[in-house]
Amino acid sequence: MISAVVLLYILIKAENQIERYLSAAIVWTLLCFAMTEILSVFQAVNTVNLWLCWIGIDVVLLALNLFKYRKRDWKQGFYPLREKRITGKVIAWGIFAIGMILLALKTIPYNWDSMTYHLPRVVHWLQNGTVEHYATHNDRQVASPVLGAFINLHVYAMAKGNDLFVNLLQCCSFLTNGILVYYIARKIKCSEKYCVMAAVLFYSMPIAFAEALTTQVDNFSALWMLSFVYLLLDLLKPEEKIAFDRKTLFRVIGLSLCIAFGYMAKPSIGFGMLFFALWLLIVVVRRRDRIVTLAAYIVIAGGILTAVVSPEICRNFETYSALSSPGTGQRQLIGTTQKRYVFVNGVKNFTFNMPTVWIYSSSDIIWKYTVRLAKALDIELDDPAISEDGREFEVRSPQDYGHDTAVNPVIVWLMIGSLFCLILKNRKKHWAEMKNQYFIIASLAFVFFCIVLRWEPFVSRYMLSYLAVLCPAVSGQMEMLFDGRNDRNRRNEIRFTAILYFLCISEFVGLMYYHGKIASNQTGDEGYFTNRWEIAESYQKVADLVNDEGYRNVGLLMGGDSYEYPLLVMLNDYERIEHVNVENATGKYENQKFVPDIIIAVDYDLPEEIVICHDNVYKVTEEIDERICLLDKD
Repeated sequence: MISAVVLLYILIKAENQIERYLSAAIVWTLLCFAMTEILSVFQAVNTVNLWLCWIGIDVVLLALNLFKYRKRDWKQGFYPLREKRITGKVIAWGIFAIGMILLALKTIPYNWDSMTYHLPRVVHWLQNGTVEHYATHNDRQVASPVLGAFINLHVYAMAKGNDLFVNLLQCCSFLTNGILVYYIARKIKCSEKYCVMAAVLFYSMPIAFAEALTTQVDNFSALWMLSFVYLLLDLLKPEEKIAFDRKTLFRVIGLSLCIAFGYMAKPSIGFGMLFFALWLLIVVVRRRDRIVTLAAYIVIAGGILTAVVSPEICRNFETYSALSSPGTGQRQLIGTTQKRYVFVNGVKNFTFNMPTVWIYSSSDIIWKYTVRLAKALDIELDDPAISEDGREFEVRSPQDYGHDTAVNPVIVWLMIGSLFCLILKNRKKHWAEMKNQYFIIASLAFVFFCIVLRWEPFVSRYMLSYLAVLCPAVSGQMEMLFDGRNDRNRRNEIRFTAILYFLCISEFVGLMYYHGKIASNQTGDEGYFTNRWEIAESYQKVADLVNDEGYRNVGLLMGGDSYEYPLLVMLNDYERIEHVNVENATGKYENQKFVPDIIIAVDYDLPEEIVICHDNVYKVTEEIDERICLLDKD
C-alpha cells in the first residue's frame, strides 16, 4: 500500500512536491475505495485478494514509471527531490514524524469508538467478505462514515488481523495536515517564519495530537478539508478567470474528490467546505467568469461526487430510508431554531476550548458565566435541543489531553485576539489582502459550526478540521499585526513569538508525557481496556471459557455501548461471530440460518434466563458478573 503512494508520487506531474503528494494521496484513496466496493460486490474482500490487488497495482505503476522514464535519466525524473535542500526544518520534522509514528505503533487501540464500532466493523466486513450492511446491536458499525474504516480494513486484512498499524491512518494524516497548514499559510502570502508558526500551532494542538494515536477519523477528515482549501486557493486569484483547460480540470476533479472523501470521512466538515466554496462564488461573480465554463465544471464535479458517495448512500437508504441513521446524523446538529437557544448553544461550544492553565480556575469561570447567561435568557442549559441526550453542561480542564475531550486554548485565544486586531486596523485596503479574507472565512466557518453543532462533552474533536484551517489564518493576522519596519514592532514581534512558542512547547511536552505514559503502561489484551480497567477481568474469563470449550460459532447479544472488539481479538479460533436477535433497523440483515454454539450477552437486558434464537433455545449457564453472561443450547 505504501509502495503505491511512492510510485504514484513519482509518476504524477505537478507544480511542486506538495501537489504531487496530494495528487498521489487522492488517487491512492480512490483506488482503495474502488477496490473495496468492487470486491464487496463479489463478497471477495479478504487478505489474499487485497494483497493480489495491491501487488497488481504496484506492477502497473512500476511499468508506467519505467515507460515514462525509458528515454530519460532517472535522476532527472526526481528533479524536485534533487533540487530540494535538506534544511533544519526538514530534519526537525523528520525526527518529529518518526517519534509520532513510533508512539502510534506503541499505543494499543483503546478509545471507546475503536472498541465499539471502528474496529468491530472492520472484523465483520472481513468475515463477511463485503462492506454491505449487516445485523448489529450497535448500528454505528454500519451507519458511521466509512472511508477511514475502508482504509483500515485493508491495513488490518493485509496484516492478517493484527491491529498494530491501525493508528497509522490518523497519525500519517496528522503529519500531512501540518504540512498542508504550512503550505496554505504560504499561499495566503505568509512569510517563512509565519508559515512555520502555523504548522507549530497545529502540531501542538492537543486534540489533533491526541487523535493521531487513535483509530478515530478527525485528523483524516481534516486532511480532506485542508486539501480542499489548498487546491481552492489557486482559483481565488482576482486576476485569473477560471478557464476550461487541463490544469483547471484536474484541479476541479481534485476538489470534487476532496468533497466526496470528506463527506465519507466525516460529513460535519461540509459546513467548512461550503464557506470556502461561497468565497469562491463571490470571487467568480466579481471576476465575471464565463457561465458556460463554470456550468461545465459544476456538472463534472457533481458527477464525480455522485459516483463516489452513491454506494454508501444507497446502503443507508436500504437500511434507514435516509442518508444516514437517526443516531449518527441529525441528532448531532442543534435541535431548535429559537434564537436564545441557538445563541447559548454557540456560546457553549465556542467557550469549550477557552480554559487555559495560565488563567487560574478558568474552567470554573467559563462554566459559571455560561450558567448565568442561560439563566439570564431564561432557558434550560441542558435542554436536549442544545445538549446531546440532555447531558449536564461541563467545561473540561485544560490539563485533560484525552482524545475525545482535549481543549485547544492557544488557537482559540489567538483567533479572538486576531479578530480584535482586524477590527482595530480597519482600513479599506486591508480587506483586499488575501490574509484578511482567508481569516474572515475561516473564522466564520468555525463560529457557524459552533452554532449548528449540538453541544456534547466531545465537541472539540468535531472542531479539529475547523481549528486546523484557523492555524494559517491567525498566523497571517499576527504577521500583519507586526508588519512594520521600526524597531519597536520588531521587538514586540520577538516577544510575541517567544511567548507563543513557549505556550506551544508547553502543550507539546504535556501531550508527550500524557500519551507516552498511556502507551508505556499498556500490555497485551489489557491495553484495550485502558479507559475501562474494571471490565478487563470479566472479558478474560469469557474468552477463556469460550476458548477452552472450543466453540466455533458465537452469537452476540450486546448493548449499544459495549466493548465488542476485545472479544473478537480474545476469542482464538472461532469460525463465525454474529449479532443475534437484533431489533434495530439492521435486524433485517440477520442470518436466520446461523446457529450459535454459544451466545455471549454483554450489557444486555435479558427478559428471562431462556432465550430463543433462530428457533433454538438457549439457557444462561454462566454468569460472569452482573453485566456479562453466557448462554448455551438447552
